[in-house]
Amino acid sequence: QSMKMLRRWLTEIQRLELLLDGDGEAVHLGFRMLATAGSNLRKQLDGARGREPSAIAGLLPANSYFTLASNVDPLSSLAGIDDSLKVFETTFKMDAAAVKAVETEMRAAAKLQDGQSAFAAYADGSAALGLAGAIGSSDPTGLLAVMKRLLSIVGVRLIAIARAEAAKDGDKSPESDKAFEVVSKAVGAGTLEPIITEFGPLAEKMGVKLATNSTKEGGVSCDVLDITIDWAKVAAAAGGSTEAEQGKAVIGDRTALTLCAGKTMLSFAVGPSALEQGRRLAAAKVGGLNEQPVYKGAVAKSVDQAAMLMYANLGVAMKAFEKVAPQMAGVFPSDRPIVIGCGSRTESFGCRFDVPIKLINAFKQLGGGR
Repeated sequence: QSMKMLRRWLTEIQRLELLLDGDGEAVHLGFRMLATAGSNLRKQLDGARGREPSAIAGLLPANSYFTLASNVDPLSSLAGIDDSLKVFETTFKMDAAAVKAVETEMRAAAKLQDGQSAFAAYADGSAALGLAGAIGSSDPTGLLAVMKRLLSIVGVRLIAIARAEAAKDGDKSPESDKAFEVVSKAVGAGTLEPIITEFGPLAEKMGVKLATNSTKEGGVSCDVLDITIDWAKVAAAAGGSTEAEQGKAVIGDRTALTLCAGKTMLSFAVGPSALEQGRRLAAAKVGGLNEQPVYKGAVAKSVDQAAMLMYANLGVAMKAFEKVAPQMAGVFPSDRPIVIGCGSRTESFGCRFDVPIKLINAFKQLGGGR
């Protein structure tokens, strides 16, 4: 199915230009293409015209080392909905009724979004990895309900496929049947409670305590999964301490996962400060990324009229993971990030990949200077 989509896209491209240039600071790789007027590809690409993602990017944490931010007309994605439905049908072995249900939820989700979305990875206190994201919406609570229904449809199919594969491999037992039933119940109800009730005591014996709760504050409602980890127990259960020490460095000993809905934003966050970050994003409160000097300078040099931006600062990332990979600390510059910008002009669409020369030299040195 993917090859069919690619072949059709190629027939809908009227002109394609590959670009390569550079200056004293970076090498620039890119492309620009003109899709045939009226084609599905053109309709999808036109969704980026006249939009920019700085507002939602500004909600992300200032110390983010990887970010994605975009602002694209959500209804433009429906131009390619038939291709998406074919992917769902073949990947998850769906019948016509299930495919129709997926289409209904996809159309509902598109109508409830405003086109803005963002994602970030960052150091969360002493933990090397925190994750957060947000989606702009006219009805965040309604959008969350749609996403849960879509996840339920896909989840039911995934469980059915997994059960069939297990039976084929002869891996059928009362224990596995019970596990599948519990997961099915959780997926159908859209909650983790059945899983935590069934497997929580075993997880706690192995050092992982799970608890759920819900909060509402300042017009923002959040569902929270709190995770407390006793790394000594985890190490004992795993038969070694090295992986446990690295795990603690990456996620900490107390972390959480949150889903929050505000007036205009639906958010998620993972990490020690997940509840704080989730609430802030759902309330559309600035996180400081747009004013971070390195990010601000790099984005300013990216393509004009970018509707989609990717930012990766390897120097900051390796500093965050210093306890896990101490040999990588200081290898990459923290003031020369990679940036990819994509956007539409009057008729054409293009992307540019900016790779700093200092970063290229760092990779060369890492490889022995060759």
